[in-house]
Amino acid sequence: MCEANVYISRDGREELLMEKVDRIIPGEDNSILMENISGKDES
Repeated sequence: MCEANVYISRDGREELLMEKVDRIIPGEDNSILMENISGKDES
């Protein structure tokens, strides 16, 4: 398994959104669920 950091681009700058993401799960309503090994999630 591989972990990655997730960044978002805002105003031409990259901003860290979440660290050590293991899973990215697309939702039916165009949402995205990101989960790390400890089960912490961010949507």
